Amino acid sequence: MKEKYALIPPNDLNKIIETIKKTRGFDFSNYAKESFQRRIKRILVLYNLTDIDVLLDNIENDIDFYKKFIKEITVNTTEAFRDPTMWLYLRNVLLENFKKREKIAIWHAGCSIGLEVYSMCILLKEMGLWDRTTLTATDINSDVIEKAKSGIYDLKEYQTMYNSYIASGGNPLDFNYVVKQDKWFQIDTDLISNCTFKEFDLVGDDAFDKFDIILCRNVIIYFDEHLQEKVFGTFYNSLNINGKLILGKTESMNWSSFARKFDSINPQERIYKLRSLE
Repeated sequence: MKEKYALIPPNDLNKIIETIKKTRGFDFSNYAKESFQRRIKRILVLYNLTDIDVLLDNIENDIDFYKKFIKEITVNTTEAFRDPTMWLYLRNVLLENFKKREKIAIWHAGCSIGLEVYSMCILLKEMGLWDRTTLTATDINSDVIEKAKSGIYDLKEYQTMYNSYIASGGNPLDFNYVVKQDKWFQIDTDLISNCTFKEFDLVGDDAFDKFDIILCRNVIIYFDEHLQEKVFGTFYNSLNINGKLILGKTESMNWSSFARKFDSINPQERIYKLRSLE
């Protein structure tokens, strides 16, 4: 890496964030600064850009470059059973209410590399709901979609997955959902068979189906209020009556015009239910 890219001044990082927000509507102001700087440096080298001004010009005026830029920035790291208390609530409360349903449809919006999706599959399997559930997982980044489809992960993710599974109410004697190799593990292919993965732009595409549960965790925090409102509209149009919307712990829809259409059924875990009546 060129020495000039060794450290990007905070003013330049802020200029990039403001340009993206102004021209494209994405707000990266809360993005972890070290991670953001690391990915910006990678982009500068990857595309042989001479300085920040050239990068900004490409972001503003070259839509193809911008799409590639977003892919690089939004390669989100994730983990299985992230926030175990949320999964414990799903296990003990929310999904219990679905046991009399013949069919269940779930959408993981912004699924990243798929570990959240497979966490849900495991939970559904243990609750006897997997066979009657269809899972749709989407992301704007085609690269992470391909990774998710494979169900293959670095072995270093395994211990985190196992520990969080136990913290989420799982039984250690039941944890037989992966095949381990020397440096990687693969999710049981039977679980994968119930999942559909596809590209979807939350801020550019319209609702495409109806769901009983939508999970979109730690994604909308990067959108400005205008785009968040659009995304909430998509979720509203995608949920069945009494459908559940699950956001990340640092996210909220309380300020949105759509808030009146939902009841908050678990404020701590940011879980909302679509009202049956306006």
